[in-house]
Amino acid sequence: MKQLAIDDDLGRSEEPGYGFPGVRPIGPCRSSRFAPPGFALQMVRATLARGTELHWSPHAGDEVLYVTSGSVSVGDQRCPTGGVLLVDEGSQLDIRAESETVLLHFGRQDTVGRAAPDAGRRRVQVVGPAGTYATSDAARDTRFYAESDEDFSATFFYTGRTGPYRSLPHSHSQDEIIYVATGNITLGARPVPTGSVIAVPGDRRYGFRGDDAGFALLNYRRGHSQFSGSDGAPPFLEGGRATGMARVVAPDR
Repeated sequence: MKQLAIDDDLGRSEEPGYGFPGVRPIGPCRSSRFAPPGFALQMVRATLARGTELHWSPHAGDEVLYVTSGSVSVGDQRCPTGGVLLVDEGSQLDIRAESETVLLHFGRQDTVGRAAPDAGRRRVQVVGPAGTYATSDAARDTRFYAESDEDFSATFFYTGRTGPYRSLPHSHSQDEIIYVATGNITLGARPVPTGSVIAVPGDRRYGFRGDDAGFALLNYRRGHSQFSGSDGAPPFLEGGRATGMARVVAPDR
């Protein structure tokens, strides 16, 4: 896939069940899946009733779950609204919705049918709403929850602006899924409203404009990514640590 793919109806197209392969629900839930043909990544938006459980069988994935609203329990840990679960490749996981909960579940499309590695961490990590590396001021708020390092293979971050913003044309070396969490953006001449999801192939150049009132985006990639702009500057490695963001003191809170 070489072109962008956009779904602006994901939240209105939920059907009974949990659409992410390899995950079994027990209890009421509805979900919708974004998995463009020929694209390496996928995302599921799901609404879980209070008490609904999700059970993973060990499979390859390096998955990220973002809690949009509500909260889930993972053993003796709790992941609140705005928190993130990082699910290592080959992990076995059981979670339970503490209230009606909306999840965004990101991962690769090739999770089922691959053999999980014999070695590795195989653990689940809860990262609180503040992230692990962050920077913010009156105009910008960016938080990295995972950045393809020794702790977790994929990259996941939140970034938002409080006012008008226009990006320069640019590209990233990795495939990415972008979810519009709040506000609206415009890609070319196409409006992309809150709740939309975008698939961007690696090295595909694009630019966007945000609403005057601001916006927030969630971004998932499966590995290290280089940023290439249109200003002639050399590409650089992306990530909170790589770009000098502040380390969050208690990332699990």
